[in-house]
Order: sequence, then structure tokens, then C-alpha cells
Amino acid sequence: MNVATYQYHHCTTRASFKEQMIKLSGWEREYCENDILPYWDKNDWWDYEQPANIIMKVSDYGAGDVVAGLAYTHFNNKLHIKRLFTSIAHRKQGHAHDLLKSAWQGTWNNARHLRMYCDADAIPFYEKLGFKMLDVNEKGYGYVFQPMLFRDMDFTLKVCKNELKDTKILDDQDLEFISYDFQ
Repeated sequence: MNVATYQYHHCTTRASFKEQMIKLSGWEREYCENDILPYWDKNDWWDYEQPANIIMKVSDYGAGDVVAGLAYTHFNNKLHIKRLFTSIAHRKQGHAHDLLKSAWQGTWNNARHLRMYCDADAIPFYEKLGFKMLDVNEKGYGYVFQPMLFRDMDFTLKVCKNELKDTKILDDQDLEFISYDFQ
């Protein structure tokens, strides 16, 4: 993969996100229009109090197709990964990993933990990267809560490989999320 041929578009407003959605086709566009956009709208994450961040990785120096996207926000010292997708034609090339690292590095000064849910079919991907599933609900969604110890995500995941064995590091908000989503 030639990294120089890709450009990151960091969308922090609804208008900039809709502009990037024009470059999508197929299921990716549907996913952004029917999942990410309504989710951000419902939670009022386009305002400046609750920062919306969507990174789109675009081919051909930013003039081509969107190959992957990541929607995230951060608050209460936590990086919340909301949605991550890779276009089918561009999978298994490291794009999703690159976007996760970009969000990690971009929020590292303001976040001490990463929190996310993932689909059942994505659990092996996250576990291969080094993330630990704290729980999996009856629908198969996994829950990850990862300390952000170092600016480098891969190094942190390597260091934490065997350390996150219980929920002692979770705060009340995290336990509430887990109890609500995993009942």
C-alpha cells in the first residue's frame, strides 16, 4: 500500500461529512446516510460542545474513492469509537487500522481510555490488533474498554496484552453502559 496516494479528510461538521458522502457508492454510502448521519444527528454531536469527528480515507490524493471511514467522539477522558467501515474492494490493506491509530493519536492528549462496541464479525479483527473484548452480548456485539497508556496505539496494545483481565479499571459510567447494553 502506497500511503502517499491516500489523503485523510477530517469531517467535523455535518456539511463536510455530507460532502464526503458524495464520493461513496453502494453499501458504504447507505451506511453513512442511514447509520452514521442519523446517529450523530440524534445525539447532537454536530455542535461544538460534543465534537463530531469523522475521518474519511480517500484514494488518489483525495480525488478518488473513500476507502474507509471512522466516526468517533471524545468526552469524559474517553475516546468513543462509534463506527468504522472499509469499502469491500479495499479491505485487508490496513485502512481501518490506520484510521484507528489516527483517532487514537489525535485524541491522546484528551483521552485516557478507548471505548467501543463492535459487530460480531468484527471481533476477530479487533482481537488480532490486540483489543480485548470485556463482554459479548446476546446479539454478539463485543465491548472494548482499552487504557490509552502511550501515544502509539500498537505499542499500548502490546503492553496491555495480558493486563486487562477484569473490570476494576471501569468507572460508574462504563459499568452503566455495560449493564444497559449487556442485560
